[in-house]
Amino acid sequence: MTGYPFPAWRRVIFVAALIVILVIAFAPSITQGTVNIRVYGFVPGGPVTHLYVKFSEVSLHTAGYPADSGWVTLTNLLPRVDLVPQPNQLVPESIISARIQSGRYDAIKLVASNSTLVLASSPGVPISTGSTVNANVTLPIPPSGVGDVLLLLVVDYSELLSSQPTLSLSLLQATPV
Repeated sequence: MTGYPFPAWRRVIFVAALIVILVIAFAPSITQGTVNIRVYGFVPGGPVTHLYVKFSEVSLHTAGYPADSGWVTLTNLLPRVDLVPQPNQLVPESIISARIQSGRYDAIKLVASNSTLVLASSPGVPISTGSTVNANVTLPIPPSGVGDVLLLLVVDYSELLSSQPTLSLSLLQATPV
């Protein structure tokens, strides 16, 4: 290191500043925000009066990670929601509201389980599920802020009213609110 015209203390300050910048740049965020996920189902009117669905898993994918990693599973008690719109329900039901690490998320996954179909002519009938809904949506969660997302789901009516009722969900639209 001959020929370096600056004193050694300047080199120490430069290296220390460089280390601080690298730690700040690569350290995970420690701030948290709140995510609200709402679900609205499009089920045509007719014999179906209620379609109760319980989701067993709600996961968000952290932007920038590969598709097989970076998933954050929200582990709150998930309520049973009715996918048939009711006339007195102006705002879709929230299936989860949870505190998570702030940042940007680029996908959401819902896994349905334990569904019940209520027809006008009969009591509730359990139906087979296992339907998974994947959505690509950019969802920013600001520090100490709220990120809302509305998922519009379409139910396959023919499978729902078949002799062996099956729940088949597909995504119509995922919208940050």
